[in-house]
Amino acid sequence: MTEYLSRKIKVISFISIVMVVILHCYNLDKSIYENEKNITWFIQTIISFGITRIAVPVFFIISGYLFFLTFNGNSDFVLKMKKRFRTLVVPYLFWSFFGIFFYYTLQSIPQTQSFFTKKLIKDCTIYELFDLAFLNIIPYQFWFIRDLIVLTILSPVIYFLLKKLSFWLLLFIFPFWFLNQDSIFFSSESLLFFSFGVFLVLKHPEIIKVRMSKKITFVLIISWIAFLLLKIILQIYNFSEIWVQTCHKTSILFGIVAFWTLYDLLYKDNFRLSTINNHTTLFGFTFFIYAAHEPILTIIKKSLFYILGKEQDTFILVYALSPFLVIGICLIIGTCLKNKLPRVFDFMTGNR
Repeated sequence: MTEYLSRKIKVISFISIVMVVILHCYNLDKSIYENEKNITWFIQTIISFGITRIAVPVFFIISGYLFFLTFNGNSDFVLKMKKRFRTLVVPYLFWSFFGIFFYYTLQSIPQTQSFFTKKLIKDCTIYELFDLAFLNIIPYQFWFIRDLIVLTILSPVIYFLLKKLSFWLLLFIFPFWFLNQDSIFFSSESLLFFSFGVFLVLKHPEIIKVRMSKKITFVLIISWIAFLLLKIILQIYNFSEIWVQTCHKTSILFGIVAFWTLYDLLYKDNFRLSTINNHTTLFGFTFFIYAAHEPILTIIKKSLFYILGKEQDTFILVYALSPFLVIGICLIIGTCLKNKLPRVFDFMTGNR
């Protein structure tokens, strides 16, 4: 991997995790979403249900690409799975049990117990605790890591099928993603875009290094925004869900390519991020922000609504303030841990 591509992946990954935080900041309840398509609904929908929706597919593409970037034959599968155990399974279990402990502690305090509307952890059955610990863990964003663990196990199968079927495998998976048809083990989104990342490195490794012209990049960006706006218009006028879904999925595809090529438009070959070691920059905290932003975000949103009330104007205010507060808190905590307890930080983030 070239230095330029390495920097590009770091920057895009960091921006993508900021998008994930913003995506999760959506705070309109079902009744508002269905009955009051006002400016607050428009802003939150086009951002959290539009622009930021490219972040997760981008992460899966990068994950698939990096998994096979240095692949040296079938014997590499065991080595890669051992490495992924440290970088995926260990952080997954740590944050799962930390989430249970954190929620149990807050639920044990009378002043904060009222903020929890779902079943208390102390009242959970053994089966429910198992589900909380290993499947549907409290930091819900870890569904991404759970899917990556499954896809890592299935990587020999994905590799074999892509070798034999090439692009036809992606065409087979595509309708499942388009129609949101997931398996019980992983989402169609994770399978499609992880497989696409593997496809790129196996069949067309040069494509990811291609830099588009300004004209093509602008066309991609305009197409991305156009499909997002069209989706919003269709929602406002209550068009059939299939048309809304078509615009949504099409915008994601345009958005992924536009986002990737936009970097090349902004950062040229002579650009250098920083001479400071990567571990002291923002980009070294990408995974920590991903792991820690929930349940911090939920606490921030509930606290802001408790202070400001649930008036019409406060929804957009809470939406605007939440990502800055959450990312700021994550960076402060992450910096303290990295400086004072570097081994603990490495353990929590899988040595990233």
